[in-house]
Amino acid sequence: MWIVLTQLDKVLLSRLLPLDQYGYFSLVALIAAGIMMLTNPLVQTLLPRLTVLMAEGRRDEMHALFLAANRLVCTCLFPLAALIALQAEPLIFAWTGDQAAASWSGPVLGWYALGSAIMAASAFQF
Repeated sequence: MWIVLTQLDKVLLSRLLPLDQYGYFSLVALIAAGIMMLTNPLVQTLLPRLTVLMAEGRRDEMHALFLAANRLVCTCLFPLAALIALQAEPLIFAWTGDQAAASWSGPVLGWYALGSAIMAASAFQF
Protein backbone atom coordinates (compact mmCIF):
# COMPACT_ATOMS: atom_id res chain seq x y z
CA MET A 1 0.00 0.00 0.00
CA TRP A 2 2.84 2.38 0.87
CA ILE A 3 4.41 1.89 -2.56
CA VAL A 4 1.10 2.62 -4.27
CA LEU A 5 0.66 5.82 -2.25
CA THR A 6 4.16 7.09 -2.93
CA GLN A 7 4.62 5.99 -6.55
CA LEU A 8 1.22 6.17 -8.24
CA ASP A 9 1.50 9.86 -9.05
CA LYS A 10 4.86 9.36 -10.76
CA VAL A 11 3.56 6.50 -12.90
CA LEU A 12 0.46 8.41 -13.98
CA LEU A 13 2.18 11.73 -14.59
CA SER A 14 5.02 10.15 -16.58
CA ARG A 15 2.43 9.38 -19.24
CA LEU A 16 0.45 12.62 -18.99
CA LEU A 17 3.08 15.38 -18.78
CA PRO A 18 5.55 16.51 -21.42
CA LEU A 19 9.14 15.61 -20.60
CA ASP A 20 10.18 19.06 -19.35
CA GLN A 21 7.21 19.27 -16.98
CA TYR A 22 7.79 15.73 -15.78
CA GLY A 23 11.36 16.78 -14.97
CA TYR A 24 9.98 19.64 -12.86
CA PHE A 25 7.64 17.21 -11.16
CA SER A 26 10.56 14.86 -10.46
CA LEU A 27 12.28 17.72 -8.67
CA VAL A 28 9.17 18.22 -6.51
CA ALA A 29 9.02 14.48 -5.78
CA LEU A 30 12.70 14.47 -4.78
CA ILE A 31 12.23 17.28 -2.26
CA ALA A 32 9.04 15.70 -0.90
CA ALA A 33 10.81 12.36 -0.49
CA GLY A 34 13.50 14.13 1.51
CA ILE A 35 10.87 15.33 3.96
CA MET A 36 9.55 11.81 4.41
CA MET A 37 13.03 10.38 4.89
CA LEU A 38 13.78 12.65 7.83
CA THR A 39 11.77 10.47 10.21
CA ASN A 40 13.30 7.14 9.18
CA PRO A 41 16.25 7.16 11.62
CA LEU A 42 13.99 7.90 14.57
CA VAL A 43 11.43 5.30 13.55
CA GLN A 44 14.09 2.64 13.01
CA THR A 45 15.61 3.43 16.41
CA LEU A 46 12.39 3.51 18.41
CA LEU A 47 10.30 0.70 16.92
CA PRO A 48 12.34 -2.10 18.57
CA ARG A 49 12.12 -0.34 21.94
CA LEU A 50 8.39 0.24 21.56
CA THR A 51 7.95 -3.42 20.62
CA VAL A 52 9.85 -4.60 23.70
CA LEU A 53 7.85 -2.33 25.98
CA MET A 54 4.60 -3.58 24.49
CA ALA A 55 5.67 -7.25 24.71
CA GLU A 56 6.57 -6.78 28.37
CA GLY A 57 3.17 -5.27 29.08
CA ARG A 58 4.60 -1.86 29.93
CA ARG A 59 1.95 0.02 27.99
CA ASP A 60 2.23 3.27 29.94
CA GLU A 61 5.97 3.54 29.23
CA MET A 62 5.41 2.61 25.60
CA HIS A 63 2.66 5.18 25.29
CA ALA A 64 4.80 7.91 26.90
CA LEU A 65 7.77 7.14 24.63
CA PHE A 66 5.56 7.03 21.54
CA LEU A 67 3.92 10.36 22.37
CA ALA A 68 7.26 12.03 23.09
CA ALA A 69 8.73 10.78 19.81
CA ASN A 70 5.61 11.70 17.86
CA ARG A 71 5.65 15.18 19.41
CA LEU A 72 9.31 15.57 18.44
CA VAL A 73 8.63 14.48 14.86
CA CYS A 74 5.67 16.83 14.49
CA THR A 75 7.48 19.74 16.15
CA CYS A 76 10.39 19.46 13.73
CA LEU A 77 8.67 18.23 10.60
CA PHE A 78 5.63 20.47 10.20
CA PRO A 79 7.46 23.81 10.53
CA LEU A 80 10.03 22.58 7.99
CA ALA A 81 7.28 21.47 5.61
CA ALA A 82 5.45 24.78 6.09
CA LEU A 83 8.64 26.71 5.34
CA ILE A 84 9.22 24.68 2.18
CA ALA A 85 5.56 25.07 1.18
CA LEU A 86 5.55 28.84 1.71
CA GLN A 87 8.92 29.42 0.05
CA ALA A 88 8.76 26.72 -2.61
CA GLU A 89 9.35 28.88 -5.66
CA PRO A 90 12.37 30.81 -4.29
CA LEU A 91 13.79 27.57 -2.90
CA ILE A 92 13.63 25.82 -6.26
CA PHE A 93 15.01 28.86 -8.06
CA ALA A 94 17.92 29.06 -5.60
CA TRP A 95 18.62 25.36 -6.12
CA THR A 96 18.27 25.18 -9.90
CA GLY A 97 18.70 28.74 -11.16
CA ASP A 98 15.83 27.98 -13.56
CA GLN A 99 12.88 30.35 -13.30
CA ALA A 100 10.66 28.11 -15.44
CA ALA A 101 11.28 25.18 -13.10
CA ALA A 102 10.61 27.38 -10.08
CA SER A 103 7.40 28.81 -11.53
CA TRP A 104 6.00 25.40 -12.48
CA SER A 105 7.18 23.52 -9.39
CA GLY A 106 6.48 26.10 -6.69
CA PRO A 107 2.71 25.61 -6.34
CA VAL A 108 3.01 21.84 -6.66
CA LEU A 109 5.81 21.61 -4.09
CA GLY A 110 3.73 23.52 -1.56
CA TRP A 111 1.09 20.82 -1.51
CA TYR A 112 3.57 17.95 -1.78
CA ALA A 113 5.62 19.29 1.15
CA LEU A 114 2.57 19.40 3.39
CA GLY A 115 1.37 15.98 2.21
CA SER A 116 4.80 14.47 2.76
CA ALA A 117 4.90 15.80 6.31
CA ILE A 118 1.51 14.24 7.02
CA MET A 119 2.61 10.93 5.48
CA ALA A 120 5.86 10.98 7.46
CA ALA A 121 4.02 11.63 10.71
CA SER A 122 1.48 8.92 9.95
CA ALA A 123 4.25 6.45 9.11
CA PHE A 124 5.34 6.80 12.72
CA GLN A 125 2.49 4.63 13.92
CA PHE A 126 3.00 1.66 16.16
